[in-house]
Amino acid sequence: MLQFKRASDPEELEAIYRLRYEVYCLEKAYLPANQFKDGLEKDELDDHSVSFLSMDTDDGRELLGCFRLILPSDHGFPCEHHFVLTERTPDPENTVEMSRLIVASKARKMWRYVLMGLSKEIYLFNRENHINYNYAVMDRPLISALQRLGLPFLIAGESALYMGQTTPTILCMKTLEEVLPHTNLWFYDYLQASREEQEAWF
Repeated sequence: MLQFKRASDPEELEAIYRLRYEVYCLEKAYLPANQFKDGLEKDELDDHSVSFLSMDTDDGRELLGCFRLILPSDHGFPCEHHFVLTERTPDPENTVEMSRLIVASKARKMWRYVLMGLSKEIYLFNRENHINYNYAVMDRPLISALQRLGLPFLIAGESALYMGQTTPTILCMKTLEEVLPHTNLWFYDYLQASREEQEAWF
């Protein structure tokens, strides 16, 4: 059974950093592996972030995917440092940046389910903490896939070479809640369901 949750202890965070190292450093080579001698891909923004994970509870709680939300801090957001933005969020104090979305290689046949569950955790976190805007840096195929789900991501600048060839985007929570019932009612109902009801969707 798939489980989605916020990372809550050092062991879960270590598993997330190890998966990030395996994918971002070894598989994709976005980051130099020799900078992370302990095999854990972690940076200064993790101290200003919340991390979420997907696990298979039928297989020894094996990690299937992860995601982090970077919170407002003096470090700013990566998309502001690595891209020339044509759009910015109008409410920086209530903005987060989606970052480090990873699906483990063994789970890629079920990536849609992993992405759905992690998206719900982010939605609930935003709603519970009154977050209005989300930056996200993604490649064009992923942006297109999310837009086909009905998620109204706005292109916020030109593409650049950052963790691959990626593009900055903005997602407004108010716009999402206005638009999604008309573009994808099934997914809207899934996001609105409680965590206890989530099992019935898989």
